[in-house]
Amino acid sequence: MGNEKLTAVYEQYELPITKSIRTRGAILCESEEGIKLLKEFRGSLGRLELEDKVLNYLSEEGISTDTYVKNKNGQILTLDTDGTGYVLKNWFDGRECDVKNGQEVLAAVRSLAKLHKGFIHISSKVAESGTQEGEADLREELFHHQKELKRARTFVRNRRKKSEFEYAILKHFEHFYRQGEYALNLLEESDYEQRKKETKEKGILCHGNYNQHNIMVGMRRMSIVNFEHMNHNFQIMDFYLFLRKIMEKCNWERRLGFSMMEEYERERKLEEGERVILFAMLSYPEKFWKIVNHYYNGNKAWISQKDVDKLANVIHQEEEKQQFLLEMRAKQKD
Repeated sequence: MGNEKLTAVYEQYELPITKSIRTRGAILCESEEGIKLLKEFRGSLGRLELEDKVLNYLSEEGISTDTYVKNKNGQILTLDTDGTGYVLKNWFDGRECDVKNGQEVLAAVRSLAKLHKGFIHISSKVAESGTQEGEADLREELFHHQKELKRARTFVRNRRKKSEFEYAILKHFEHFYRQGEYALNLLEESDYEQRKKETKEKGILCHGNYNQHNIMVGMRRMSIVNFEHMNHNFQIMDFYLFLRKIMEKCNWERRLGFSMMEEYERERKLEEGERVILFAMLSYPEKFWKIVNHYYNGNKAWISQKDVDKLANVIHQEEEKQQFLLEMRAKQKD
């Protein structure tokens, strides 16, 4: 973004920008009213206006989020000289959540549970503000993943010359594929359909991309940012995504995993149906599918070392993951 375009955008706001620094996909700005973040926006205006309302509702609930700054015309979306749209957000003086810091991880879980409670409290207001798209059907998604795995296995089997990476896929394929079938069956036997219907009808939202990059740690508080993927979906999916990412980075350390679950439930108790969905999604071999699918859709003449290392790590972690799932299942039955 050139200086001329920046100036044209900044002039449309009341607050004077004293300094700006390029950051990942945005411009970090210093102003007399604190730190702001300027980002290019190419989405739907209706979606943006709804997000603005939701974030303001959450702020009223005491939840720290990156709310939008309106320009001189009272609009969220600001156009530059060539018609490109930008948004300005209230931002924070802090850093991303450290996934290797157990206390920060647990604090992030508490923040997520509070966010979910806030979403529930404002659900009626959200419903009044208009509809919000939901995520794809989980069962269809897993079913599609299973088909992709089988397609990739057929391809590997038919290759005359196989690499060690491809032999590893074949060697461990049945184990991971069965895990996928097990997870899919759990969802089929659960109250998934009814829950999905209720979530939509009640207007309950989830963040949609809750990870360490969207959790800002400051001196006094933890803030949640980047709600671009917010949607009507099971809130347990936010927790699943965060829990799985952390567990993968920590070799499925059982004590940490159960501490995260306990920390979440201190703020918001899970219903039995949510526990089933969480267990089913954790049972699915997401990482194995992702690696194999990336291989199948990529340049098979050159297999990246990164994929080789990732597959070896997934295989290495599998025993610890299954032990975690066994204990989790036992706790659910108690």
